[in-house]
Amino acid sequence: MAVVTVIGEVVLDRFITGDSITDVAGGSSANTALAMHVANHDVRLRARYSNDDSGQFLKTAARNAGLNIEESVIAYEPATTVDIVLSDDGAPAYTFTMDGTADWQWTQSELATPLAPNTQAIVTGSLVSVFTPGCDEIFSWAQKQRNVGILLAYDPNARPSAVNPEQADLIRERIIRWVSNSDVVKVSDEDLAWISPRESAHEVASQWSQRGPRLVVLTAGSRGAWAYADGVEFGHVAAPVIEVVDTVGAGDTLMAWLVSGLVDSDSEVRFTASNVLQVLTQAVHAAAVTCTRKGCRPPVASEVFS
Repeated sequence: MAVVTVIGEVVLDRFITGDSITDVAGGSSANTALAMHVANHDVRLRARYSNDDSGQFLKTAARNAGLNIEESVIAYEPATTVDIVLSDDGAPAYTFTMDGTADWQWTQSELATPLAPNTQAIVTGSLVSVFTPGCDEIFSWAQKQRNVGILLAYDPNARPSAVNPEQADLIRERIIRWVSNSDVVKVSDEDLAWISPRESAHEVASQWSQRGPRLVVLTAGSRGAWAYADGVEFGHVAAPVIEVVDTVGAGDTLMAWLVSGLVDSDSEVRFTASNVLQVLTQAVHAAAVTCTRKGCRPPVASEVFS
């Protein structure tokens, strides 16, 4: 089985409902790795786990979930925390505590750990891909792996509430740098409303698919997902009708299934329209299952293929 390495943030999500607070292990990359793992894919999570109480909570949660975190490192900065308040329709609003925290401090020496044998893809995105000083180190490392034939998949997963408004344009430039140097990009219409507010999401997805990626997938919640290549939309997958509990982890689940499906496909047909749409259909359905549950609780394979 092909191995996928996911690198990115691991954060403590604090779900706030009235006077109730529930701590849950989260982070976009951690959620993606979890979704791959429970779907029975061989995935390795590279993260910086703080040695503080929150970081050890996150590490214990990863181990209890069965995640392979052998390529992760011990960090001496505090863990990142995120307060999450859900709206009546299940959409999350985020408040970040992240200045100087562990996730953004990657170094060359920490990244030098060799990838596992048969690693076919690297997945990254969200805040770890745009916050200094670590984002530049991760970008350089990821490009070296891409240059030797490893698939690079990127999800901007923009978090405007975590960004200093004075640095917003710089963050957008860093996102475009990743887009232009990745093989697969998954982006939501909500992401693009912040990244490129003067253009429609479909226009931007089309433009991005001409910058370098072999595939750009645009997601839009209950409206499903669209696939683009070489500036052309070549397919749409409708989302199943469900009763939404919350949307936490839905995009991460879709990314996990998208990348897993692509790397498990024969290289000769991997990016053909028919194969991409088959894989994307499974990914959209997996994300929908996650939306029927509280928190990020991705489906096992039998819940998607049945």
